[in-house]
Amino acid sequence: MRAPSLPIALFALALGLGQVTISSSRSTVATNLLFSPDNTYDIGATNTNRPRNVYIASSLIAGSDIQVAQASQLMFGGRTRLHSAADNTLVMWGASQSDFTRLQFGGTTSAYNALTPVRASNVPQGFILGLADGTTQTFANLGAATNGTMIYCSDCTFANPCAGAGTGAIAKRLNGAWRCD
Repeated sequence: MRAPSLPIALFALALGLGQVTISSSRSTVATNLLFSPDNTYDIGATNTNRPRNVYIASSLIAGSDIQVAQASQLMFGGRTRLHSAADNTLVMWGASQSDFTRLQFGGTTSAYNALTPVRASNVPQGFILGLADGTTQTFANLGAATNGTMIYCSDCTFANPCAGAGTGAIAKRLNGAWRCD
């Protein structure tokens, strides 16, 4: 028996006539695909009858978790990848499976913080606690941050409390004052 055409299959679904199988090599849906009753049916099943790939032109909006299978990774446009190892370590790397360039918290301007890895001769050297636009903080802009804040200050001196006109230091906010080492 031949599978129904897509319009007939969608019409059958709309009328509630039960399960429909579409076996065409290419079918086009020219309207919203809605499921009723809400939050009842799945697309595919665990380890069987799964779609291979899903291509979405815009947003994926989930009402709950988005899970990535074990030993898989979450990749953003072929550039940055996230992977969770067996020991629950979250690993992030670039497209060439090397360090990421900068982890930004919020936007892309100097109003937001960032963590930038530093390497010398391909050896990890640590991180720069800087700003999301790739610049660093200056003494004049440290302000009255929350205690426990740490950031690289490009013109701070080694002093307690911090002072400007230096060659750079890590500024830490402790007990309501900036200390630079």
